[in-house]
Amino acid sequence: MRAREYEMQSVGKEGAEARQTLAAQTDHANRQAEYADQLERRRYAANLGAQRDARAAELQRHEASLARQEELRRRTLRYEAELREKTELKRAEAEATARARAERETHDLSLARMRAEAAERRETLLRSIGVSFETAGAGLRAFLGDREQMARAVGIASALALGVYGARAAA
Repeated sequence: MRAREYEMQSVGKEGAEARQTLAAQTDHANRQAEYADQLERRRYAANLGAQRDARAAELQRHEASLARQEELRRRTLRYEAELREKTELKRAEAEATARARAERETHDLSLARMRAEAAERRETLLRSIGVSFETAGAGLRAFLGDREQMARAVGIASALALGVYGARAAA
């Protein structure tokens, strides 16, 4: 009986040892699975972080590219505005120069016309004065050359003077 008991104890010990070994193996497998799960989670988190960093870097590159394009567009607009302004200034300057030249030419023509008109008026006036004096001279010569007419004129002038003097004295 002892052998049977011994065998049973031995089988019980082997069973307990097998259970302990199985429990240790299960515990070890669980720890390994937990460690593998932790590693997988870390790898997944690292991948997510790397993807997030890659997206952030791509976004930064894209924003920098947009900023460069916007700056280039602003520079282009500024340059176009400067060119338009320079063109406008040159056009206004050319117009002012042309207008001043035309005014000078017009002024010169108008001054020449006024001078010609003044010379013509002066000449006409001098001729009319000359003609008047010639006519008056001819009339005076004709008057002084005719004694009979002169005597009548002196008589008329004397009669007029006596009439005026007499009318004053009578009044």
